[in-house]
Amino acid sequence: MDGPGFAPFWELLAEAARQMMLDRSRRWCEWRGWGVRHGTVRVTLSLLQAEKAGRRTAFSGDGRLRPLWDIGGRTVDGE
Repeated sequence: MDGPGFAPFWELLAEAARQMMLDRSRRWCEWRGWGVRHGTVRVTLSLLQAEKAGRRTAFSGDGRLRPLWDIGGRTVDGE
């Protein structure tokens, strides 16, 4: 449930979680509410097995992968 109209929904859920002392759920709902108000992109990152992905070497640098994502300039049909 995303979009600016859903911000009150997430605020309501956050308040319910607060009243039930579910701190982790409260924080999650607050984060989602912030996201629908300010605009965020949620992604699911799936790492493929080495045989399927093609990577044959370790990550360079300090061992942390920092992907560079291009999310701009695309239409629904991929143009």
